[in-house]
Amino acid sequence: MKKFFKKNDLFKIVGIVILLTVLLTWLIPLGSYSSGEIVTSGITRIGLNDFFTDSLLSVYYFAIIITFLLILGALYHTLSKTSGYQTLLEKFTKFLKGKEIWFVLIASFVFAALASISNEVYQLLIFVPFVITIILNLKMDKLTALSTTFGSILIGVLGTTFSPMILEEMNSYLSLTYNTEIFTKIMLFVVTYLLFNFFNYMHIKKTLKSKDKVDETKDDKFALPEKTEKSKIWPLIVTLGILAVYVIIAYIPWESVFAYEGFANFNTWLTGLSIKEVPVVSYVLGTTYAFGAWDLYSLQMIMLIAIGVIACIYKIKFDDLLKAFGEGAKKMLKPILIVLMVYIVCIFTVIYPVMPTIISWIMGAVKSVTSFGGVLLTSLSAIISSIFNVELRYSVEGLIPYFASTFGSETANPVIMIIFQAFYGFTQFFAPTSLMLMLGLAYLDIPYKEWLKYIWKFLVGLFVVILIIVCFVAFL
Repeated sequence: MKKFFKKNDLFKIVGIVILLTVLLTWLIPLGSYSSGEIVTSGITRIGLNDFFTDSLLSVYYFAIIITFLLILGALYHTLSKTSGYQTLLEKFTKFLKGKEIWFVLIASFVFAALASISNEVYQLLIFVPFVITIILNLKMDKLTALSTTFGSILIGVLGTTFSPMILEEMNSYLSLTYNTEIFTKIMLFVVTYLLFNFFNYMHIKKTLKSKDKVDETKDDKFALPEKTEKSKIWPLIVTLGILAVYVIIAYIPWESVFAYEGFANFNTWLTGLSIKEVPVVSYVLGTTYAFGAWDLYSLQMIMLIAIGVIACIYKIKFDDLLKAFGEGAKKMLKPILIVLMVYIVCIFTVIYPVMPTIISWIMGAVKSVTSFGGVLLTSLSAIISSIFNVELRYSVEGLIPYFASTFGSETANPVIMIIFQAFYGFTQFFAPTSLMLMLGLAYLDIPYKEWLKYIWKFLVGLFVVILIIVCFVAFL
């Protein structure tokens, strides 16, 4: 067992957080927001039966993530079996030789920018295995691969500009709009991107110059076998290009944020097409959603179609396709288990809400969030809440009504919003409950301690920068 946890330290780290979450329910009364204040309702402990029963809810409520990751693994394992994909990666790698740093900076910006405006972030994982394979083939290391992909998505989360995933509910509770403090949000994005990639740049230079470079391509989950035959790559480029367009366009909140109704109108027109007053298209397609309103289930359908098209193009036999599907899905089991464990923390925190009680204790001596003490304690509250609630929306639902009622005002509400957004994003770079971080560490088999050793200087600098920016918003 000791050997297992040494090799798989992520399970130990997340397991400790799960046990800590359970312990809190034995020590702290549950709290909820009611009539403008936090009301406690006594201690409700998580017992053994509750532990196992409630843990299974992570599978029930977050099955969409599980199926998405399974299909993602199947897609890339199928691709890795085709000579066309092998040729495509070979050409990309050859073209980018000597341009490694530029590739990393551009890829990082694209991931971050899309995460900053999309109504979801998991769909961006479709690009991750492709980019990781290129980075490792260019003789950069796994930390660079993690930073450029999963880490860059977190830049976009911290520096969210228009993403409904981060801002929609918070704006509603605080009576704000997407344009509120937009220049501050852009500043958070730019500063985080520059600071993060400064350390990434320094690490890459050191890695590329090292005489003791370790070839980490063997750790690529979808490493390619030796190419056995030549084949055309343009059908694959077209297929993957269409998939990429769906991933980008379908998750930008065109109507809800940017008030562009073109895609919604097109969807209405398409599903309304009739033959002799019979809506044939609607019957055939079933329920459809306009670009901008997609969830991960919609994308998974497109991914399965892409797998089928690839199998037809490269004449993969059905039995071989099923085998590739199973092998690819199997490679995603460790990341999936880590994700489910993280969501157990979320489930416990939501069902047994001790966080409102803890935060009310922290904020008890504060009269205003626009004072220096108020900024510090609100920031601390945002960090603690983000660690245990896992997703920002659960922190928002449990705490923002309390903050809005107790400390809210026309000048304070933007400060509350910036603090919770910025420090939630900050927490995601190091917390054992950061879904994107833990998923990346599990995918690349990077120990948690190794990541902390790599990232700690960035975290110190980022904390100071965020605090300065928040103070400007609060005091000016």
